[in-house]
Amino acid sequence: MNNRTPFWKTIDGLTQAELKDRLNEVRPSVTNEDVLWDTLGASKISDWYALLDLAEHHMLGEELLIWILECLISFHADWIMNAEEWYLPNLNLSKLPQNFSQLSNLRCLILSGNNFEYFPKQLTEVPLLKKLDLSMNNIRALPKNWGTLNTLEELHLSENQLSVLPREMGGLSNLKHLSIWGNQISQLPIELGVLPLRHFNISHNELSQFPLCLAQLSNLCHLDLSFNQLDEIPNSIQEMSQLEVIHLAYNCLQELPHGITRLTRLQTLLVQENRIVKLPAEMGQLSNLKDLDLQNNQITSLPSGLTTIRIDEKQWIEISKTFETLLSLKHISFVGAGLTALPPSVCGLSNLQVLDLTSNKLHTLPEEMVQLTSLRTLDLTDNQFTHLPDSVYTLERLEELTLESNYIRTIDDSILQLSQLNDLNLMNNMLTRLPKTLVCLPLLKKLNVAENPLQSPLPDFQQLLQLTELIIDMDILSEDIIHQLEQELPNAIIITL
Repeated sequence: MNNRTPFWKTIDGLTQAELKDRLNEVRPSVTNEDVLWDTLGASKISDWYALLDLAEHHMLGEELLIWILECLISFHADWIMNAEEWYLPNLNLSKLPQNFSQLSNLRCLILSGNNFEYFPKQLTEVPLLKKLDLSMNNIRALPKNWGTLNTLEELHLSENQLSVLPREMGGLSNLKHLSIWGNQISQLPIELGVLPLRHFNISHNELSQFPLCLAQLSNLCHLDLSFNQLDEIPNSIQEMSQLEVIHLAYNCLQELPHGITRLTRLQTLLVQENRIVKLPAEMGQLSNLKDLDLQNNQITSLPSGLTTIRIDEKQWIEISKTFETLLSLKHISFVGAGLTALPPSVCGLSNLQVLDLTSNKLHTLPEEMVQLTSLRTLDLTDNQFTHLPDSVYTLERLEELTLESNYIRTIDDSILQLSQLNDLNLMNNMLTRLPKTLVCLPLLKKLNVAENPLQSPLPDFQQLLQLTELIIDMDILSEDIIHQLEQELPNAIIITL
C-alpha cells in the first residue's frame, strides 16, 4: 500500500464537474492495473467482493466507481473480463461504464436497488446475457431496440416506474421468466404472447382487464396477477394448459370462469380477498389441486369433490350448512383465521388427512377430534396452548405434529399413544422437561425441541434408532454427547442452534 494520501481523499468536496475533470486528467497516466491501484492508494483487488468492500468502506461515489470499472475493462483485467456474473446492487448507480458491452462472457447481471432512470443502452450490446435484474430502480421506459438481448432467459424489472411495456419485447425469444410486479402497468402488448414464458409475475400493477396476450402463453406454469383491479377472468384461460400456479388474490373478482376447471395441471389457486360468491361446479375435478385459498370471499357453498381448501371461519360456517359437499375434503387450512375454537363440524370430516390451524387463538381442541380417524398431519403453530389437549392423543394415525411457538410447559407420557408419529416439532415453547417415553416412539424420524428452557435429565436420544434429524439448543448437549449421538445414530443429522 502506498503511504501517500489515498486518491479518494484528494477528491473530497469536488463537484461532479470538477471530479470528472480530475478523473480525465489522471486517466492518461493510468496505463495498467498496477498503476490503477497504486494511484488509488489501495491494495490490488482481484474479485467482486473486495471491490464492493472497497466501495462501501470508502463510500466511493458513482463517478469514481464507474471510472474504476471502465479502467479495469479497458485493461482487460482477467477477473473482470472472464466473470460470468456481475453483482452491483444498492450502489446508487445511474449509469454503466461506456465500454460495458466488451464483457463478452457476462451471463448474469444484478443491478437491483440502484438509481437508474433509463434502461442502460450498453446492455443491448452485451452478447450472451441470460439473467438481468434491474428491480428496485426508477426506470420509466424500456427500449424499443433490444439488440443482442434476445439471449435473455430471466428479466426482473419489479418496483420501477413503468406504465407500459414496448411491443418489441416480443422479440426476446428465449425469455422464460419475467417479473414486472410493483409498477403502474395497465395493459400488456399482444406481442408478448409469442414469448416462451414459464413464470410471469405482474402483481401489484393497475390491470383492470385480463390481458389477451396471456392466453397465448402456452408454456406458462406460474402466473401471478394478485393485487390488481381485475373483475373478470375469461374462459380463454383454459388455453394456458401448462399452468400449475395461479395467484389472483386481492382483485375484484365475483366469480371464476368454467375454463379454469380445464387446467388439469393446476396445483395452486389463490383467490383470497376477492368478492367471489360461487365456484364452478366442476372445480372438484381438478385432481392435482393441492392449495385452494378462498379466504375473505363471499362463498356460501362448495362444489362436490374438492379435496383441499384454505378458508376463514365466517365462510366455513356458511359452507358447512351443506355438509355433504365437504366430505371429500382431505386438507383444510384455517391459517390466520382468528379462530378461538375449532368449528365442531370439522370433526365430522372422516376423510380429512391434513388440518392446518397455524396462527390462531386456540388454547384447546374438542373431544370430537377423535372422529378424525384419517388425520395424518396436524399443525398448531403460533396459538395459545399451554399443554397438549387430550384429544390430540386420540389421533392414532397422526404422523406429523407441529406445536411450534406456543406456551406448552409439559408433554406427558400419553405421547406414546401416537405410535405412528414420525415428525414432532416442539420448538419455541416453555418446556423444561421432556418425557422419557418420548424415545419409545418407534417411528420418530424428526424431532425439534430447540428454543425451550430444557433441563437435565434429558431422554436417552440414542434409543431413537429411526432418527434422521434432531434440532436442539447448543447449550443443552455437550460436545461429547453430540459426538456420541453421531456415532450411535449414523443416519441422524444433529442440528444445534
